[in-house]
Amino acid sequence: MKTQYAKVSIGFLLVALLLGCDKYPPIEDDMLDGNVIFDPSINNPEQFLISAKYANPTLQDLYKHIIIAAHGYTSSTFEWSEFQEWSQNENYRVSQVLLGGHGLTYDAFRASSWKDWLETIKLEYEALEKLGYKKISFVGSSTGSTLLLELVQSGYFNSHITPKNIFLIDPIVVPSVKLQSIAGIIGPMLVYIETDQTKEEDKYWYHFRPQETVKELNELIKKVQKGLEDGFKLPEGTYLKTFHSKK
Repeated sequence: MKTQYAKVSIGFLLVALLLGCDKYPPIEDDMLDGNVIFDPSINNPEQFLISAKYANPTLQDLYKHIIIAAHGYTSSTFEWSEFQEWSQNENYRVSQVLLGGHGLTYDAFRASSWKDWLETIKLEYEALEKLGYKKISFVGSSTGSTLLLELVQSGYFNSHITPKNIFLIDPIVVPSVKLQSIAGIIGPMLVYIETDQTKEEDKYWYHFRPQETVKELNELIKKVQKGLEDGFKLPEGTYLKTFHSKK
């Protein structure tokens, strides 16, 4: 009886979602999704990327420990701004990477793949490596962490300098939303998912999540899941630690 009731409830939920979604979301000008608000790192990369801010590093600059900070799915560089500000007087520097496809319009985000998201992390790492930095670490939140795990399991660091540390904050290795796991089936009908967030949050996180990107996120998660199940090794000399929030 309970199973039958659950099936009926899921059926009603899906019908409601299908009827409630237009083909294009009602994006407003005060949302990151639209044509007005963009991530500031796009126009001012030197304020966010160490490779751009110190394009001609001194020997003293090169001794600094650089931490590349990767934000999560649908987010922006804002996610690591507080950490960057807090770290200004420390003996390391924070490079805030904007994941590929993020920080622009809904359409640009919808057209991006998880490989695009990862590409900007690699570009900043390689730019710092080319400039002569030797001490580089990573910190990722949510999907940013999943992307860092993919970097490790893909063997990327076999042909690059070894990162000192990798810190993962609430990494996603299992879909956090039940409907996400069947997005590949119902996604084309749903078109997009609307988030429950404030007007202020709409400036820094996408309010609408295109089904195409949910599918990309699922593919990334499955790939990393399989890698973890099969087992893969950290680069020699790299320290990794995971943090999980209590709430």
